[in-house]
Amino acid sequence: MPIRACSGKTDDIELLKKEVQEEIGEVVMECDECIGIIIKADTIGGLEALRNLLNEKKIPISSASLGDINKKDLSRLESQKEKDEFTGVLIGFNIKIPLEIEEQIKNKNLKVIIHDVIYRTIEDYDLFISNLKKEIEMRELAKLVRPCKFMVMKGYTFRQNNPAIVGIEVEIGQIKAGDGIMNSEGKKITSVKSLQEGQENLGLAQQGKQCALAMDNITVGRQVNEGDYLYTDIPEEDFKKLKELKKHLNKMELGVLKEIVEIKRKLDPVWGV
Repeated sequence: MPIRACSGKTDDIELLKKEVQEEIGEVVMECDECIGIIIKADTIGGLEALRNLLNEKKIPISSASLGDINKKDLSRLESQKEKDEFTGVLIGFNIKIPLEIEEQIKNKNLKVIIHDVIYRTIEDYDLFISNLKKEIEMRELAKLVRPCKFMVMKGYTFRQNNPAIVGIEVEIGQIKAGDGIMNSEGKKITSVKSLQEGQENLGLAQQGKQCALAMDNITVGRQVNEGDYLYTDIPEEDFKKLKELKKHLNKMELGVLKEIVEIKRKLDPVWGV
């Protein structure tokens, strides 16, 4: 906290109180309704420097205070994280984390960045944001039907129908339970009921995987034959999102995606446009 010399006179004391309060008020702040990161430092000067750096980068701040991290800070941090993952972060300059608080941070999976070099705190926050963006994109990608081309293996029909169960080999991409399946003419024929390898159920099957695929409402020898190449039936909305996330698809997946689009557009010239 700032320190002032005083003569002891009442007027001087009140004047100095006002000066100190103004100096603190320019830096220390709390706003429970605001969306922004939480910052802490050991001194007013350190807090002001940290705040100025964040303001330059246009990073919003919801709280700025002095001292080591306490339980109130953690409560505020949890609340901020629920509002917005990108600002649900506490950045501290030259402060400490009490042992019991450190355990709570770990157990609640909260993000706290602390350094005694002020620029390192900003560098670590930038890295956190970069990794978080990628994580969110991967979460979104996991919900989509991804491009996949697979073959119905010859000699591996385990059941013809109700449900049909065949052995498949994933040539390119990946397929998961629930994904629609279309033939090479673009007609949706069924969807993936389940995937299994031996006695183990699979969440998804990736390139090179051989496994058993169960499908409802088809008969092997009618809608599907051994030796057929089939594709995931990508919904139009999923395709549009895949285009935004294509940096996470490999070259072969992009090639199959192009194949699927070409097949789809033979039936609907404006599909996915």
